[in-house]
Amino acid sequence: MNKIILTSFLSIAAVALFSFASSTVKTLEITNGTKYSIDEMWLTPSDSKEWDFEVSFDKSVAPGSGAEITLGDLKKDFDVLTYDKKADKYHEYDDFKMSDLASSNFVLQGDEVTPGKHGPNPPKK
Repeated sequence: MNKIILTSFLSIAAVALFSFASSTVKTLEITNGTKYSIDEMWLTPSDSKEWDFEVSFDKSVAPGSGAEITLGDLKKDFDVLTYDKKADKYHEYDDFKMSDLASSNFVLQGDEVTPGKHGPNPPKK
């Protein structure tokens, strides 16, 4: 009987630990592989109807430069929206896979897509 209780307790503890670990925030380095500066950035799951996670930068991230970002609770394929303050333009990129975030350095690159998939662009700061 004690063995069953101990096994049940360990199973519950393992599930709780896994749930906590999967909800932790991930910090990673990004490299701006686009041809535009990034002053603001948003991430969202590809199937979302709005831009869910805002990423803040201390200063503009020039093309080819890097920055450290903190991800929200992103758990599936995602899209990215950037804002270039100098040009006063938004740039949207889609179809990034969670495997793109497997390493500690994510290179933001790809072809722009027509904006509007996730509703209106968020307001500029």
